[in-house]
Amino acid sequence: MAPRKEMAYTDAVPIGTSPPPLPASKLPAPTRFPLLTVLSLALSALLFSFVADSTGVELASMSRTLNEPWQAVAVLAWKVVELGVNWYLNFDDVDTVSLTILSHLPFCYLLWSFYSLSLRSVTILLLIDIISIALPTHLLRPRAPEHREPPPEAGAKPTYSGASPIANPHIVHDRVIQLAITALATGIYAAALLLALRTWLPAHMITHFAALRSLHRAHASSLAVLLPALLPLGGAAHDFLFAPALAARRHHRNSAGTKAKTTASAFNPATASLVETLRWNVGLQEGGTLLEPRVRVLARRTAVAAGFGGLNLAVRTWAAVAGAELLGAVAWAGVWSGAAAVTGLAFAWIGDV
Repeated sequence: MAPRKEMAYTDAVPIGTSPPPLPASKLPAPTRFPLLTVLSLALSALLFSFVADSTGVELASMSRTLNEPWQAVAVLAWKVVELGVNWYLNFDDVDTVSLTILSHLPFCYLLWSFYSLSLRSVTILLLIDIISIALPTHLLRPRAPEHREPPPEAGAKPTYSGASPIANPHIVHDRVIQLAITALATGIYAAALLLALRTWLPAHMITHFAALRSLHRAHASSLAVLLPALLPLGGAAHDFLFAPALAARRHHRNSAGTKAKTTASAFNPATASLVETLRWNVGLQEGGTLLEPRVRVLARRTAVAAGFGGLNLAVRTWAAVAGAELLGAVAWAGVWSGAAAVTGLAFAWIGDV
């Protein structure tokens, strides 16, 4: 049996093979994002009105009071920015669900762990955040090929032809690999949070969160508690980082599993210049590791998850939580941004195995 990595290369779509076009929305392009914004904000307001009697009082008890009109406008504007990032980076509904979980679940965990909110309330809050952005996106944008598994025929396993619109479909849609990658990412997030909770984070939270209610749940945290609680983060990391990156691998390989030779990939250390030698050593030459589509996609999405996801978490924590100082919000977001960055690095290593 051929090694898994060699099998992955034989599944890859050769360069020049065009995937079938996705169905596009019939709405004029300039109207789609404004419509997405209106639908998302309206849906969020509608859903919160449904749960106001059951969770409104509990959520309001820890919310920062917005006394000035500009504060409400700023919160609304940031929501539009979040929608814009998802839309203009061409994320589909699965991507938006995943990125929302990566940046919003830590906020909900903060409310549960340090402000003693009920699990029911924070779960409803997270679900409303997810639905209000994912459902309009689903209506206005088709799902990406890496998130669309071909249906099996008559109960058989899904089959993939050489014309698959993604590379490595057997790996991208393999259930065992999905579970393994999810477990790995969950473990990274849990370990990062537990390390922070066991060292500097509790003292920092007491100093920079004036209305903090309790540290009991934080001190009682363990891997047995954190792993199931953070499992959605692992699944989101798989869908947002791992699957799109692996599906983007496009280097054509011959039957022996080696890269086809090109004149650009040839490197002669005896005649190469200093710049060419440096580019070769760090993988920046044409056809090099750092220029592979897989690496570029993973690097870009990791930057979004760790960078914008962390920024979004810091802004929301500072703007929404009563007594939260900016430094405290940034530190809380930094824990999760660091975990996202480490997860991206781990996925990059796995992709080369």
